[in-house]
Amino acid sequence: MTSARGDRYLLRMAVNDRIASSKQLAGRWSTATGALMSASSIRRRQLHQGLLARVPLYRIPLMANHRWLRLQWAHEHRARQAD
Repeated sequence: MTSARGDRYLLRMAVNDRIASSKQLAGRWSTATGALMSASSIRRRQLHQGLLARVPLYRIPLMANHRWLRLQWAHEHRARQAD
């Protein structure tokens, strides 16, 4: 368990670097305080304080042109039946 002061420090770390993942925040926490905290504990504390933890993006978002091309392909092949 952390104190209220520790929770505020964690909140300040998360707000100052919104693109940091919970794993990165856990590493910074252990460097700053000398105590270990898991990434899941970081996510749980962020949720308790009203912040959503950042979830890393595992795929590249489609551009508008790519979405249009995929839709066009789907329209061309919608008459096919599954084998």
